[in-house]
Amino acid sequence: MDAVKTYTISDTTATRKIFSMRKRIRALSGGTSASKTISILIWLIDYCQIRHPGGNKLATVISESYPHLEKGAMLDFQNIMKDWGYWNENL
Repeated sequence: MDAVKTYTISDTTATRKIFSMRKRIRALSGGTSASKTISILIWLIDYCQIRHPGGNKLATVISESYPHLEKGAMLDFQNIMKDWGYWNENL
């Protein structure tokens, strides 16, 4: 990966929706570049790291195929974690 993208939490429709949902299973729909994946990942990081410190939580992100997941959500997750100082290449 050549460059790490910088992510900031912005008040998008997708972000407002995911943070307002209360059910165990959450899903967002919308068009391309609607910040759905980024909003979901930001919520998951918040949920796992801040709301449950010291506890092990399992969060599952799915996609139509592994290559699609690898080039989308997995790359976005890694970039967000690096940008926020959570990523450790040695783990």
